[in-house]
Amino acid sequence: MTRISLSALAVAFAIGLLVVAPCLAEPPSAEEWLARSQNARFPGRNMIADFTLEIVKPDGSTVERKGRSVRTTRDHDLADRLFVITEPRSIAGMALLSKDVAGAAADQWLYLPAYRRVRRVAVHGAGDAFVGSDFYYADLARVRIEAGRHSIQGEEIIAGRPCILLESRNDDPLLPYGRTVTALDKDNVLPLRVQYYDRKGVLIKVGTIEAVESHGGYPTPISLSMRNEATQSRSRLVLDEVSYDTDLDESIFTVERLEEQGPPQ
Repeated sequence: MTRISLSALAVAFAIGLLVVAPCLAEPPSAEEWLARSQNARFPGRNMIADFTLEIVKPDGSTVERKGRSVRTTRDHDLADRLFVITEPRSIAGMALLSKDVAGAAADQWLYLPAYRRVRRVAVHGAGDAFVGSDFYYADLARVRIEAGRHSIQGEEIIAGRPCILLESRNDDPLLPYGRTVTALDKDNVLPLRVQYYDRKGVLIKVGTIEAVESHGGYPTPISLSMRNEATQSRSRLVLDEVSYDTDLDESIFTVERLEEQGPPQ
């Protein structure tokens, strides 16, 4: 009788494990956190927003650019983006087309209205400044999760928001950063702070989401800053008139369209 009772108990215990096990799901890995964040950064079918880019130089003087940002999402976390400068007049019409590529660096082209020509941004130029700001061309493309090794480093409270800290060590020598440490908001998985290090481990830049608003039901960063630790310059990108899931002519995201007609007005 005892043997039967023990066997029955063992079976019951095993069944209990089968019932409970699904509830004991593994916590997200660093890669899964980053993938979730990528989707949160580019919600909806597309997005259109006006922007103001303020650049504060090391001597305290300021330069301002205005423009429009247009984005369409293609497959999963891949997107095409077009940034068009509308002010100042001296560079109005200048545009950057950035097209994400699976497993590789983004394809990027710069349209120069003075020459009415498009030139490709060299891959080794990913660390060059966009219109003189502290945002690099690489900052305007997707985070290449597949190009690095990622780990969870702990948690931190930033601006009252619980965040998960993720370290990414880049394996691609063409990327401008050797290592980044990203603080993801555990609720909306937006990167509230990103610390960028060079190949020698020196902190070179810090990017911060300063304000988030809901647009079209999506948490949207409407104020982003980038501080250059080496030069002590800083730039702030502020979005205005944000709209999602609008009718959009996707031909504007082609090099041929840029070459023939220039950027949309």
